[in-house]
Amino acid sequence: MHREIVDPNVGGATISPAEPVRVKERGTWSITYTSGSAGIAKGGSVRITIPHGFSIPQVKAFFDPGFTTVETDVPGLSLELKVVTDIFCRIDKEMGHSGAWGRNVFIFVKQGEMNEGDQFTLKYGNQDYYGGEPFMNNGSLARELSGLAEFTVAVDPDGTRSAPITGYRRIDKQPLLKIMAGVPVERIALINGIDDGSSSQDALLIHVDAFNNPARIERVECPVSRNDVVQGSINVGNKRLLTNPLPTLEHQAQLPVWWGDIHGHTMHSDGLGTNDEYLAFARDSSALDFSAITDHDDIGPRLLDEEWEGLKKSVQKWYEPGRFVTFLGHEYRNGKCDMNFYYPGSEGLLLRGTDGNFSDPAVISKKLRDIGGLIIPHMHFGADWSGFDQDIYRVMEVYSSHGSSEYKGCPREIPYLSKQIQKTSESNQTCYVHDILNAGYRLGFTAGSDTHSGRPGFSDWTRVCRTYFGGLTGVFAPELTREAIWNALKARRCFATTGNRSLVYFHVNGAIMGSEIQLKPGKTRKITLKCHGDGEIVHFTIFRSGEAWKHSDVGDAHLAVSLEDTMRSQDDWYYARITLSDGGMAWASPVWVGIAR
Repeated sequence: MHREIVDPNVGGATISPAEPVRVKERGTWSITYTSGSAGIAKGGSVRITIPHGFSIPQVKAFFDPGFTTVETDVPGLSLELKVVTDIFCRIDKEMGHSGAWGRNVFIFVKQGEMNEGDQFTLKYGNQDYYGGEPFMNNGSLARELSGLAEFTVAVDPDGTRSAPITGYRRIDKQPLLKIMAGVPVERIALINGIDDGSSSQDALLIHVDAFNNPARIERVECPVSRNDVVQGSINVGNKRLLTNPLPTLEHQAQLPVWWGDIHGHTMHSDGLGTNDEYLAFARDSSALDFSAITDHDDIGPRLLDEEWEGLKKSVQKWYEPGRFVTFLGHEYRNGKCDMNFYYPGSEGLLLRGTDGNFSDPAVISKKLRDIGGLIIPHMHFGADWSGFDQDIYRVMEVYSSHGSSEYKGCPREIPYLSKQIQKTSESNQTCYVHDILNAGYRLGFTAGSDTHSGRPGFSDWTRVCRTYFGGLTGVFAPELTREAIWNALKARRCFATTGNRSLVYFHVNGAIMGSEIQLKPGKTRKITLKCHGDGEIVHFTIFRSGEAWKHSDVGDAHLAVSLEDTMRSQDDWYYARITLSDGGMAWASPVWVGIAR
């Protein structure tokens, strides 16, 4: 909807009460529209978007949440309400809207007309219709996500739908409602960067409400202790909080671990917030080391060339070697696949799936190969594997806020994965990681949030509702630069988590995760797994070519095991999954073992 023309002649709107409200607060909000100089003729209409997460607007049940009415004092003016609750994110010109940001209420002029200065008031969550008696369940609930909520207003003055994009023209100044976080119920302490050998580290203390909204964020000095890892503790009131573990200097002499979230959306596709707000949150509120914005190329509004240029500028602006790394990317979708494209710097091509030959996976692979890009399949839909090229397909997203695609029946399995109805390509009939690995594709693991709330690294919100907490990718790289992080991803020297910051070290015969090695038939394969959990480790599982080869309970925050696999005379792939007491997980990228002939 952000593509629609802004026209100062189509009027304005206000929201009342306009005072900030808390998450999940119940109320009635009146949106008063005042007609502009263009007026509204019979057959014309106004569209008002109720943001996702608020009670769904409805016009029939006055005793239920979201009951919506319209009132006017204009003589001879007759209005009709229509609610469209579809959540599709494409722009539908025939219907005059997209469901990317909310449910849409249409107010049609059935009789008479609106002249400049005429008004009507939409009462959303109307409690006056029947009353606010304690036995009633009416009114409307504010969403669980804090931040600014926009009730977008757009107008079709003459009913011809002649304006570009949707046929509607947006008013100049939109009604906004500030949603405040609730009372903090939990505190999360994070440290990032590397161990500098001092007795304390800077920590980020995040106070969150019951819906994971940051109510307050502060930087504090955190005393640390050293054993196998650096771990800090902060006393808050009468509670001692442990931070996530950092590798010690001894480990860092090998390769430090850096944390990132490289999958998320802004207002330029179907998310919230600007590019700068997104990257600022990643660095300053989530304590991430690297991040990327991956707005959809053609979902919701079409990603425009000028927006791509703006994204490139933001990516370069926020890149600060040694402190924060940014990558350029976008999410590509063509009806056959859903993949994120990335570039090693702040320059790259916007390859929209609806632009001519860019719907052909072979053409896409060649383009990315020629300019040194990477493709990371978003595994809630996956890749069109007919375009597979091992040089640009190096990793895949095993987990996001949608859930896990590890295998059918896995923990936190994406609920709709086995019922996927979007697949139209014979080469995209599965999105499960095990099936893809067994098919011979050698891909490591990443995880991201797929945030649509502008909260990379700290998100459990997609376009419509709350979800699982988003994932993180840990990479082993010698320094915090674009080149080093990029090379680590290309080498598959990375692991995925459900958002925790557990440190995972996985080797086969000394080869780090992501490696391919050759062994003689029958030669012993020595598998080593070490993990410093961001919480208590309940158990671990080591998978061998799709089977749960070894599984063991742990009951400690630290794990170190060495196992042998003997007498194997076939190619195999191995990886490890760690499970924490809160249900969180971490996945080491596979190591592939081939038989030397």
